[in-house]
Amino acid sequence: MSRKLNVHRLILRRTQGKLSIELTQHQRRATLPLKVQDPFILTSCLQKTLRHGDPDTAFAAAGSLLTLEASRLWRRLVICAFEDFGLSDLDLTASVVAAAADKRWRATVGGDDHVASYLIERMIGRPRDRRVDALYMLAVRHVRHPASRADFLAKQPSGTATNLVLRAEKVVSVCEQEVANRSFRAVIAAKCDQTLRRMAEAGLVDEDLRTICVQGRRTSMCLLPVLLPLIKRATEEVGEPSKVKSHDMAEVRLIGGVPGYAICGFTRLGKAALAQLAHSNRNLERLVCSLRGKARSDALTYLLFEAEGGVCTTELSDPLHDELKWLSWGCWTGLPREVLNEAIETMRTAVPQLNDIRQALWERSVGRYG
Repeated sequence: MSRKLNVHRLILRRTQGKLSIELTQHQRRATLPLKVQDPFILTSCLQKTLRHGDPDTAFAAAGSLLTLEASRLWRRLVICAFEDFGLSDLDLTASVVAAAADKRWRATVGGDDHVASYLIERMIGRPRDRRVDALYMLAVRHVRHPASRADFLAKQPSGTATNLVLRAEKVVSVCEQEVANRSFRAVIAAKCDQTLRRMAEAGLVDEDLRTICVQGRRTSMCLLPVLLPLIKRATEEVGEPSKVKSHDMAEVRLIGGVPGYAICGFTRLGKAALAQLAHSNRNLERLVCSLRGKARSDALTYLLFEAEGGVCTTELSDPLHDELKWLSWGCWTGLPREVLNEAIETMRTAVPQLNDIRQALWERSVGRYG
């Protein structure tokens, strides 16, 4: 066991050494911090500005998080590396993980602010790749609601996608557990490490990537790093080259100095805004009227995610990526697929109205959020 730990440390140090050289050439651009004290809005702002390719706001959100709670910034950057960039640049993922793993090392190469700004600059310049998150959404949906697997199979997924999702379901079942009265699932650390070790023994992941995934799981406290080797192997087996797709982005409205899309359903203010929207928008109310309580709140949160929060300026496109994106589309809304198109378009159309509600709530709560 100690020999393995030493190998993992050497791999992380090698990545840090390469990163140290790159950091000597980095000049951080000057940005003002955001006038926000809510860590949930700040983390939402950071992740979504990375998707939207907005470097100035991403740097500002990161600087504000460093002042407020540095450990939250590093955890979120690791989550972003796996959730939003996936296979886009594994060297970048390794750099983010290695930097986040060692506070003392960061202090020797310019400090948290210098290292974070360099990594964010690199992330902004890369196309997004959300296939790992799409796989996770499908797997969790099937584990929580086994009947949904029949709907999945009815879509006639490819053999590669089917096998991949079934394997991911097993990982989710073994490595996560529900937390009573909470919306998140808890990761079981020992099971995650054991699963990655078995993947290595089966030749699914080399020692370098395994180290990055083990450390990535420890820092992020999420399961996405454990799924990365599965999806990397499946993508390689399909063998189709990736292209980069660009998407037109809707006009962004600033609320309290942050983009409106940062005030999402995973923040307290955003959840309240969505509840008000559902009551005041008849079309949206009609589409979610059959849902109650948490199911209704979740539907609104994930409809907004599909319409606004999960949209990326650029993303990789290849057969497996596109299939997983289609299969996972809207799967956490809880709505029937036949109304999903209408529901997402209704939410997209309602974003200006939602921004008015966000603005009013922000002004009412400025003492808490600003």
